[in-house]
Amino acid sequence: MSGKLVWKNPRFDWTIRQGLVDSSPWSGNITGTWQPLKIHLALQIQRLNLGAYLPAPKAGPGAVLPKLPATWPITGSLQIGQLIWGKIRAENVLIRSRKP
Repeated sequence: MSGKLVWKNPRFDWTIRQGLVDSSPWSGNITGTWQPLKIHLALQIQRLNLGAYLPAPKAGPGAVLPKLPATWPITGSLQIGQLIWGKIRAENVLIRSRKP
């Protein structure tokens, strides 16, 4: 992984020029504070297999997705070129979180 991490407690700013997640290139910025925990993402990844991190929903009508926590200290965006999750396949996915 290459990039730059600036840490001025409790604030941090991490710029990733080139990294790998499950053999897929990714890049972007992660900024925020530790106290209180607030994280802002601006990340891009070519390919992500969520099955390695979350169980896939059962296929068919009425599929239930996992619930997110009631409070979520993360804002920003994640751009995914190819998303794989069980039998789900999607391209050019943009995930945004606007409110912590």
